[in-house]
Formats: sequence, C-alpha cells, structure tokens
Amino acid sequence: MVGAALLGLVHVFGATGYAPTVGAIGPAGVFIGLGFGFYMTWFWLLGGATILLERRLDAPDPPDWLLRYRIQERQGGDGRRGPVLSKAVGVVLRNQLLGTLPVVVLGFFLLQARGVDLAAAPPPAWRIGLELVGLVLIEEALFYAVHRTMHRPALFRRFHRTHHEFREPIGIATHYVHFVEHLLGNLLPIFAGILLIGTHPVTAGLWVMLAIANAIHTHSGYRWPFLPWSVEHDFHHWNVTGSYGAIGLLDRLLGTHDELAAQAPPDQ
Repeated sequence: MVGAALLGLVHVFGATGYAPTVGAIGPAGVFIGLGFGFYMTWFWLLGGATILLERRLDAPDPPDWLLRYRIQERQGGDGRRGPVLSKAVGVVLRNQLLGTLPVVVLGFFLLQARGVDLAAAPPPAWRIGLELVGLVLIEEALFYAVHRTMHRPALFRRFHRTHHEFREPIGIATHYVHFVEHLLGNLLPIFAGILLIGTHPVTAGLWVMLAIANAIHTHSGYRWPFLPWSVEHDFHHWNVTGSYGAIGLLDRLLGTHDELAAQAPPDQ
C-alpha cells in the first residue's frame, strides 16, 4: 500500500510539474541537467550521512544505538579497514564526473534515437510500478553477471581489487571502483533497463533514486531494521566470496548465497 501511494504521488507530481519544467529548460535540461544534479545530490546526501556515521563511530564514546546496528566491530583502535577517506572521495568524484555524466548525456541521445518522447507526460502509476519491476530484474541480471565475472582471478587483480580495498565498506564504497568497473558494473546495469524499456524521465529518476539508496545501504556497514541484504554484502567484502547480486535474487537461485554460509561473520 505504501508503494502504491508513493507511485501515485510520483505520477501526480510528474503530471503537474513535468510539462512546465520541460517547457522551461527543454528535455535535455531535464534529463541531463536535472537528472545528473539529482543523482549527485541524492548520492552525496546518503553517502555523506554514512561518512558522518563513520566520524561518530570513531569518536571516543560512540553511542550504543550506533554500535547496536553495526555489522563489523572495530578492533584495537585500528579504525576502518579501507582506503583513506580523502582518496575514496576523490576516486568516487572522478568516476561520477568522467563516467556517470557522459553516460547520462549518451543515454539522452540513445533514448531520443529509440523514439522515446522525453517531453511527454509521465505514465500512470501502474505502468511506473511495472517498469520498476523490470528495471530491478534487468539490473540484478547484469550486475550479477558483471560482478561475478570480475571475481575471476585475472579480472579481480586488474579491476575489482580496487573495490575490495574496502574490507569494511561504507556507503560511498559503491562507487569506489576502477573506472572500467564503474562503467560496466555500476552504470550498465542501471542504464540498460532504462534504454531497453524506454522509460520516461520521471520513472528513470525514481529508479535511480531507489538503485542508489539500495547500493549505499548494502555498503553502509549497518543492519538497519526492515532494510535487507546489507549483512550479506558486508560479509562479501570481508570474505571476498558470495553475494554477487544487487538484491540477492540470483545468489539464492544460483547457489552463490551459500558461499557465505561457510564463512564466519567478520569480528562476531
């Protein structure tokens, strides 16, 4: 019911606000300008919150509620197991500006070439919901395939090792990857569905919001109530095996979720 209400609100807001916005700045301004701006704002709003949690966790007296939901425990004052935060922020920004922005621009022209009317009114709520299901399944298939392939020894050494510098991940670790992996592992699974389905920019914006929230949550290092899958992916960073998908569906179907069962939870 909550999901249906959210989709209804998105449709109503899009139907009333989209046409005037397109009229003011054009489809390119909406898809590229507002789209990339929204992506950056949303990513760093959520990612910045996880950085603040890291700062609070490293304080002499971290609050009990924070420790209660923490997956990995800090050992002997060693601090977080991962790259220096300033380095991580720099890598993420490079990937976003040199990778995500050009892909958003390319996506705009590909959608136009596909015949999608980017100035049209948003679709009804039921179609937004149906397309979101399709986008999730496409992402899961592509992300699982790329991620599991990246764990082949040669590709791991060349590309995926960068991401696994985070033994104890934080939210922005989702984009702390080799540039090639950012294109194939982060952007391709997200944008392929948008292009294949031909989604409206309002639907695409909602999809990007949900996908980023899920990615940052699974890398957050916390097991927040009612939010699944962060523990499994946290163990993946520790054990470097299992949990190759974005939502766990293919891991359970293909048996790679079981790879985690033989591993002890980190520091527990």
